[in-house]
Amino acid sequence: MADGKMDMDMDMDMGDAIFSGAFQKAEHETTGTFAIHKNGDQTMLRLSEDFATNPAAPDLYVAIGTSANPIADKELPYPLGEGEYVTLSELTSATGPQAYEIPADIDLSEDKSVIIWCKQFNATMSYAPLEAAQ
Repeated sequence: MADGKMDMDMDMDMGDAIFSGAFQKAEHETTGTFAIHKNGDQTMLRLSEDFATNPAAPDLYVAIGTSANPIADKELPYPLGEGEYVTLSELTSATGPQAYEIPADIDLSEDKSVIIWCKQFNATMSYAPLEAAQ
């Protein structure tokens, strides 16, 4: 799991949700939600069953952003600048549930969103602000 991807078939306790959110359109419509779970020393980002983004988009990654609205004051394709994000992993699929490990050196108290990002064109496909889980 060095690349951050997690096999969704693994039957493991994800722990308590600490953040969640719903994806919002940027470059392309994206549906679904995410939850970030903490279980001991492991922190996981899980995308929902109804997650879907543009399957034709190349080079898609999951990233954690430093802004709750990473497209504010930007024009299409809403490029991300240096220091505005940390990539977790290449997106496993454009649809469906998936999980990614968040490295321990990422401080979620400093970060504000989950981003679906096209690396090839530096385009923000969608984003979801981090909201404290209820």
